[in-house]
Amino acid sequence: MTPTAFSPGSFTGFFLPEYGPTPAATVSRGLSFCLEHGVAAAARPTDSFRVVLNGTAIEIPPVVQVAAALAPEPVAVELETPLPLGCGFGVSAAAALATALAIDRRYDLGRPREQLGMAAHAAEVGHRTGIGDVAAQLAGGIVFRRGRTGPFDTHRLDHLGAPALFYRSFGPLSTRDVLRSPAFSAAIAAAGARAIAWLEPRLADVTLAELLDRSLEFAGETGLLTDPQVTDAIRRVRDAGGSATMVMLGQSVLATAAGDGEGWVGCRIDARGARLIP
Repeated sequence: MTPTAFSPGSFTGFFLPEYGPTPAATVSRGLSFCLEHGVAAAARPTDSFRVVLNGTAIEIPPVVQVAAALAPEPVAVELETPLPLGCGFGVSAAAALATALAIDRRYDLGRPREQLGMAAHAAEVGHRTGIGDVAAQLAGGIVFRRGRTGPFDTHRLDHLGAPALFYRSFGPLSTRDVLRSPAFSAAIAAAGARAIAWLEPRLADVTLAELLDRSLEFAGETGLLTDPQVTDAIRRVRDAGGSATMVMLGQSVLATAAGDGEGWVGCRIDARGARLIP
């Protein structure tokens, strides 16, 4: 199938989850970076709901939930992405969001953009695969997720433009396991509150280097920065004069310059957010 919708992937620098009684009342405040590398989606009628990622059948429960909630009949959802799943790139959220847009287009549903986003957000919250990625991917750019009035209350840091960044992944980190851990949850709550309090008065003039440096502090304060490959890659970038941080949540690195070794990928910030493909 020809893809009909696209959502950028996204990295989280720091975050503070706040759970409510419903997905609409559940938010993740924090910092996100949306990338031009993301997920393209298409949908077609079939005999049962199923998902194919880069040509291989796969189970992505949030995508199935979105498809079942929106499509008037069973559909096959085909997804394409250069990003690895489960490594902190927001692939699950991007897949759910792109699927919502693709189904809306396929069946000419005419649903408001935020309603489609809520379908993806509810699926992510329900499956504990993420809380804040959908909000960032709807907005595009470098995003402060304020979360005061709901999950899609965001502020774009447009003064930073759309810089080129580099990322490298060393493997997955289970979002569900981290969010279910009382120790990690307590550390994230404390460190996230401090990071947000640091960012809010600086929204107009904060620099990219400052954001990455503060994100790295968050990773250390939460106890999540333990993988030796990740710490070594960050150190090498910083020793060379760049800025880098661990990606939340994955054993991956986001940096202003490529570090030593293979596996680094260059990509610009995506300032347009989730959208239909012309």
